[in-house]
Amino acid sequence: MTSPDTEVFPSVSRYLARLPDGAESYPECRCKGSVVRSTLAELPALSTAVLGTLPPAVQNLITAPPDVSAWTPTVHHNALLATLFDVRYAIGGTAAFERAAFEKSRKLLGGPLYRMLFAVLRVERLLHNSERRWGMFHRGSTLTLEAYEENARGRCSKTVLRYPPELFFDIPLRSVGQALRAAVAASGARDSVLRYESTSPTTTTFEIRWTE
Repeated sequence: MTSPDTEVFPSVSRYLARLPDGAESYPECRCKGSVVRSTLAELPALSTAVLGTLPPAVQNLITAPPDVSAWTPTVHHNALLATLFDVRYAIGGTAAFERAAFEKSRKLLGGPLYRMLFAVLRVERLLHNSERRWGMFHRGSTLTLEAYEENARGRCSKTVLRYPPELFFDIPLRSVGQALRAAVAASGARDSVLRYESTSPTTTTFEIRWTE
C-alpha cells in the first residue's frame, strides 16, 4: 500500500496508521456514494504529483467517484475527509472545519422539504429520525439518541455513535456532530453548544445543549 506523504497529508497518515490494516481495514463498514460525492464537492483540484502521494484507495475516489447509490468503504471516505482537512483547513484548524461542516448541513436543512418537517415534528423526533437516516447511508456503525431532556434552563440531547476500533477519528466525528447541531438549530434552537465525549475507541457521545 502506498503511504501518504506525511508532510502534505499528516491527518491521512495519522488516521491510517491507527487502523489494524490501513486503508483496507473494516471492509464491512460502508457509506453511500452520495456521502463521498458531497465530500468531493468541497475538495479543491489536486495536481497529479500531489494526488500521487495519496493512498490508491483515496486516489480512486477522487479520479473515479462512485455512483450515488454505490456502497464505499467508510475507511476510504474517512481518509478522503482527512485529505480535505489537510488541503483546505490545515491553517484554520478544526474550528474552521467545524464552521464549514455546520454551514453545509444548515443550508441542506434550510430547504423547503426540511422546513416543512421542522414545522410539524418535535426536536426529539427529528433526532430519532437521524438514527434512521444514518442507517440509510452507513453500514457497520450505528447512531442512537440515548437521552433527551427538557427543563426550565433549556434542552439537552445525547447521541451515541458506535463503530469498530478507531474507524472514526476527530475529523469525521466533528462532521457528524455539526450535522446533529444543525438539525437542532434548524428547529429554532438558540445558543446551541456541542460537546464531544469519546468514551472508548469504539464510542463517541455528542451532547448538545440549547435554548428556544
